[in-house]
Amino acid sequence: MTAPLTPADCDLRDFAFMPVDVRRLLTSETWITGTGDERAAAMSLWLESWHQVPAASLPDNDRMLAHLSQCPTWKKVREFVLRGWVKADDGRLYHPVVAEKALEAWLEKLAQRISGAEGNAKRWGMVFDRGAMEAAMHDARQRLVAINPQSRALSRKRTAGLPKASPPDPKPIAPRSHPDPDPTRNPSPDGVGSRSQETETETETGTGTVKNHSGPDGPGVPPPKPAAVKAVVDPVKDELWRLGRGVLEGQGMSRDAAGTFLGKLVKDHGQKRVLDVVREAVRDPKADPKSWLVAACQQRETEGKQSALERRNASVAENWLPPEVRDATV
Repeated sequence: MTAPLTPADCDLRDFAFMPVDVRRLLTSETWITGTGDERAAAMSLWLESWHQVPAASLPDNDRMLAHLSQCPTWKKVREFVLRGWVKADDGRLYHPVVAEKALEAWLEKLAQRISGAEGNAKRWGMVFDRGAMEAAMHDARQRLVAINPQSRALSRKRTAGLPKASPPDPKPIAPRSHPDPDPTRNPSPDGVGSRSQETETETETGTGTVKNHSGPDGPGVPPPKPAAVKAVVDPVKDELWRLGRGVLEGQGMSRDAAGTFLGKLVKDHGQKRVLDVVREAVRDPKADPKSWLVAACQQRETEGKQSALERRNASVAENWLPPEVRDATV
């Protein structure tokens, strides 16, 4: 009897894919010495345990194991197939290799939860208590160290330690396409660079450095002001890119890759529809936001087409009604 290899709340049922170390599997004693039925039953139990709760575990019940293994000759292969499984003091069977992969995935899921919750709290001005999730990450790391201290997840940036708190909002930066409307103003309190001086000064603006001279009529006469250029800002696009990149970068995607992905979504489904699903992903963080965003956009596009078709059919039917029927209906 031993302690459970994964936490009691380790739930990976929303992780559709289970990682498999191909070389490790094909060179294992179970795979090399097993018959076809034994291999199939062993693989079935490994896969079934991935979506059990806790992940990487199975019930210690022979009838349930026979059902989950999908093997008609379970009693014949049972002893061979259950090699490597250990019984924990919670009464369930655990497989160390599957548990290692499950803990790595669980750490990623916890890191995503913290990132999403902090982003939502920052966005809506709420307070987020990280204590419970930090404790869960620490527990998962300790269990993973006990199984495989060389696991890459232990040194990965997102799961190497407890995530740091989000930095404060940076000061807003003026758009580069929007220069200072008055580059001749005096930026310093001691009069250096003021309009009344006849020396050449430089003023930093959003588009670079603007040289200022005293006017041709003498000191104190400023030169003509340059024409102000208004920055064209699309608030919908700005919100889409800001929120979408935040969701995808929180999952480990690079900034450039997130921008490319969002650009393709907008091209395929339109800016408004993509923004709607991105807002939903921010309110309710997803384990795999990339796949979810694609599926949600496709679903809403299908629903939109269906609604448009129904409106068109209703309009056509109304236009084809005889006047007396249409008037009576009104």
